Amino acid sequence: WLGADMRWTVSHLRNSIDMVNQNLGYAWLPKTQIAHLIEDKTLIPLNLDQGTTRTLNLYLMCNDNDRLGPAAQEFKEQLIALTNFS
Repeated sequence: WLGADMRWTVSHLRNSIDMVNQNLGYAWLPKTQIAHLIEDKTLIPLNLDQGTTRTLNLYLMCNDNDRLGPAAQEFKEQLIALTNFS
């Protein structure tokens, strides 16, 4: 798809959701962001044989854990909890 002659590139997820919602193409979108649109049938998932989900690598790097402030520590803990990573 990156080599496609005709494709849209957007810099914000909201733009991608809006474009798909206007029938300007398709995209892999996070379910958490579009669940309400699927529920009210505004968007309909494509029926694909394969490629229905995509994964990504997420890296959390802290130079010095002991020097993290309370907000950064909480962010780190919440991120770990959300990703089921230990």
